Amino acid sequence: MRLERRRRWFAGPSRHDHRIGMLAQIVYLSRQAVELLAQIKPPEQRRGCVFPMIQGCDTPMSASTLNRALARVPVKINHFTVHDLRRTAATNLSEQGYAPDVIEKALNHKIKGVWGIYNNRAQYAEPRREMAQVWADWLDELKGHGDSAGTRGDKHDL
Repeated sequence: MRLERRRRWFAGPSRHDHRIGMLAQIVYLSRQAVELLAQIKPPEQRRGCVFPMIQGCDTPMSASTLNRALARVPVKINHFTVHDLRRTAATNLSEQGYAPDVIEKALNHKIKGVWGIYNNRAQYAEPRREMAQVWADWLDELKGHGDSAGTRGDKHDL
């Protein structure tokens, strides 16, 4: 795990791709995400996972932990899971005009087919940085802390 606060990215654990070897998972962070991570624990006190299981800091919390937390949210939506948040983000970002490959890369999905074989090393750094900030600004706006800065150019509102 490596967090670059100034450059606003996080390098997660690498995964193996049998065609080209190890690929690091890079997550580009919004200003809000960097601020949140700084509040959780200073980098010098952090080891292992950013969001660990209670049992130990070397094991990340599971999706079922997040789904149980989501179940305690006062607004109830039947059969809604953490994965539905990813689908919501992907749909809204697509409607904002972001390319499917950029969204898939941000979600750490493997791009399938011939395009995935030849283009799987592309990181799409700049559009992913912009996309992370647009999404965070939109979430702030939903919470009442933003000022409609979460829209991209002349694209449609989220």
